[in-house]
This record gives sequence, C-alpha cells and structure tokens, in this order.
Amino acid sequence: MLRYQLYEMNVDTIPIEKEQRYLQDYIDLQMLRKDEQYSIAFDPSPEVHGFLIEPLLLITFVENAFKHISHHMDKPKFITINMKMINSEFYFEVENTKECIEKPAETNSGIGLGNVKRRLKLLYPGHHQLNIIDQNNIFKIELTLNFNSRSWPLAASL
Repeated sequence: MLRYQLYEMNVDTIPIEKEQRYLQDYIDLQMLRKDEQYSIAFDPSPEVHGFLIEPLLLITFVENAFKHISHHMDKPKFITINMKMINSEFYFEVENTKECIEKPAETNSGIGLGNVKRRLKLLYPGHHQLNIIDQNNIFKIELTLNFNSRSWPLAASL
C-alpha cells in the first residue's frame, strides 16, 4: 500500500485495476482490525477494467465508511462497496451503517469529502455525478464517472 502511495501514483492517471487492488488491500487491512460482527463486502464487477482514473480518488469514500461505521452491539453493522461499468459509465457505490446520534459540528470535519468534491470538479468537469445520502442509520455515496465524451482527456485512453 505504501509503495503504491509513494511510487505508483505519481502520474495523472492509473489503470482502474491498480486502484481496485489498492482498495482491496485497504479493505483487507481494515478487516483484520474489525471483528466478525461487521459485514464487509467489496464487489467489483468484471467489466471494471481497461480505463484510467485519477489515483486515490476512491479511497476517501472507503476510509470514511470504516471511520464512521456504527458500533451498535444489537444491530447489524455493514459496509458494502460496489464497482461496475455500464457502457461508458463507471459506477462506484459505498454504503455503511452509522450512528444516529447528533454530533456537534466540528470545524475540521468533512475535509476528505470536501477535497474529493473539489478534485471531481477539477478533474472530471461535467463528467461526474456524486450523490451523498445521509439517512438515520445509513450513509451512502454514489459516484458516476462518464467516459463517453471524446473531448475529455481520459476518454482518449480507453
């Protein structure tokens, strides 16, 4: 994981397969820290291959899911992560259980999500959609990257 962060991500884009392996390594590491009361599922579709993506774009969502997963002893606790490619659109979804307790706003909270939103605007202008669903006990993000436009720099690498 450290080698990936230090050496392999020093380029503008990387193959999605490398990003997927990094996510799997991170999930495996986190699963060692969690007990069997947590259900963690990572389901990358076989169609997710053969295109380039900005390095470390997706990890923030996965890190947040592990950071904010609920700790209730009497309720199910889960994280599900899905990746799929339909035509020229990449779909990434992370859903996790969370505490339903109101917490006072912290001045430095939300930095990761704020940064990834800015990165998406800069790197994928007009070619992404990010939905954040924050319900009582569930937090979910849905990210879509559209690789359809030939005028978009990353589409040329498909």
